[in-house]
Amino acid sequence: MNGVLYPLCASLAWVSLLFKLPGLLRRDRGAAAVAVGFFYLFMALTFTISDPRVWAALDRVMGVPNLALVLSQGSVMGVAASQLAALTHWDLEPDRARPLVRRRIWAFGAVFAAMVALFAAADLTEEDTTTAAVRFAGHGVYSVYLMLYVTAFAVTEYLIVVRCLRYARAVAGTWLRRGLRLAATGALGGLVYAAARYADVVARPLGLDPQRWEVVAQLGAGLGAICTLIGWSLPGWGPQVRWLRSWWRAHRAYSALYPLWAALMAANPGLALDRAAGRWAMRDLDFRLHRRVIEIQDGLRWLRPPHDDNVAAADADLRAHFTAMAIAESLTERAAGRARGASASERTGSETTSGRAGSETTNEPVGGAPATERAGGAPASGRVGEEPASEPVGGETAGEQAGGAPAGERAGGASAGEVVGGISAAETVGGTPGRSVATTPVTEPPPQETDAAWLVRVARAFADLDQHPVR
Repeated sequence: MNGVLYPLCASLAWVSLLFKLPGLLRRDRGAAAVAVGFFYLFMALTFTISDPRVWAALDRVMGVPNLALVLSQGSVMGVAASQLAALTHWDLEPDRARPLVRRRIWAFGAVFAAMVALFAAADLTEEDTTTAAVRFAGHGVYSVYLMLYVTAFAVTEYLIVVRCLRYARAVAGTWLRRGLRLAATGALGGLVYAAARYADVVARPLGLDPQRWEVVAQLGAGLGAICTLIGWSLPGWGPQVRWLRSWWRAHRAYSALYPLWAALMAANPGLALDRAAGRWAMRDLDFRLHRRVIEIQDGLRWLRPPHDDNVAAADADLRAHFTAMAIAESLTERAAGRARGASASERTGSETTSGRAGSETTNEPVGGAPATERAGGAPASGRVGEEPASEPVGGETAGEQAGGAPAGERAGGASAGEVVGGISAAETVGGTPGRSVATTPVTEPPPQETDAAWLVRVARAFADLDQHPVR
């Protein structure tokens, strides 16, 4: 496990240090930032040296068996001391924090010096790159060395847990709170590691095999270090994760709105600011999404699809489905109305052209006679025998049709204000037969059903309608 977990922790620590390095090179860096930088450095050194390959190479170069053991555990003390220093600088004023941090650094330095002396006195001549810490536990001087190291480390980790949890309740930043809690979780992993090392020391006199719980110590150290690294670095890159998540949601919403937007813009192209906008957008996404939502809202106000209050209490997906169906039906009615209007315009244009041709023929002179006079000298406005043109044969006025029906009425007694089938002109909106405004008013949808999230839900339901051609 050391050959996999420890290199992973080392890589995370080195990357975190590189991420922090530009801030450390600034002149206005704070003392807490410097302490965090040392935390990353000592964490990277700890797990780099603990890698079995680096361990063996270091011992071979230096000529001292298991020298990597004391160096890695000394780096662990540096990890704990730097975290405690950063928390102290955050908690106290600089004039009070500096002397306290300085005294603690001297204390940790004294502990490390004692560890080096005990390590030199211990008999660790046989190299072990993976289980040296547990293998030599309970062996004379090394047991004292291990107890000193574990005790100093455990006390520091306990202080870190207490302070991180306390500060997490006091700070205002969301990502800083999360980072402090995660760092406290990592320190708890360090306490698990310390407990396993205490058990290593007492296991041999009791005749127990410490290898049974060595995996607990390794997981506590490795996973605890990962949580600690992520916790201390989270305030730096956490906001970028939030931005990336928001961008992805906006990207999906923009794409999901496309079918509904395309259908409405095809029905009324004047609503679109950019008619060439497609399903995807990579640049200016916030503006484009905001514009697409506004154009859909404008299109729905223009279309005025019927809103059924009976489904207001239904499930959101069901309401979205009914809303999408109403939009599709309204678009179909609009398209049919435009088609009928175009046919009527063509017929009217043909009749007007024929009427003009007839008028031109009537007004042409015959045999040099004026166009206002007919053959025999009769005025064009009169009939033979000077009968008024307004009185046709039978005495019927020109305002009456055969059968005595007024010209203002159609066959069957329908008035000019009515069309065949009894649909009044007031029932036609934009040339499309619709519902009677006087009897079944079209209500506006609730305000909460025009926001972006609701429109995305409706657009997805609209795209699922098989009967609509727009995709």
